[in-house]
Amino acid sequence: KKKKINKKLESKISTTGRVVVGEGAYVKGEILCDNADIFGKVEGSLTVRDVLSLKSACEVKGDLEIAKIAVELGSSFDGTCKMLRKQPVMTETKIAK
Repeated sequence: KKKKINKKLESKISTTGRVVVGEGAYVKGEILCDNADIFGKVEGSLTVRDVLSLKSACEVKGDLEIAKIAVELGSSFDGTCKMLRKQPVMTETKIAK
């Protein structure tokens, strides 16, 4: 499942798939997704559960919460970045007496 944005958009985008912000596109708002490829401009918060790819001509201004990031030379990022950690699997431990 992929959502591609190629225009100006002020909105919240939420998907379990991939978000692609195309060249020349501008997104202002919140993005929540599994993966994202940013070619254009984004202003707002991005929460990406897997990989965020900042492409060479992109401009991102805002707060990131991501699991992994790939940054190409020439991309621009201004904001904060918090790495998401996978939650440890809780198991019951039995201690012999």
